[in-house]
Amino acid sequence: MIREIHYQTFLFQSNGHLRDCTRANYFYKN
Repeated sequence: MIREIHYQTFLFQSNGHLRDCTRANYFYKN
């Protein structure tokens, strides 16, 4: 249970980081 929650939190943080990088790349290209 704890491992599952930790894994979901890791995915949430990774998705947020990936989204920020994609947004930064979008502004740099335009």
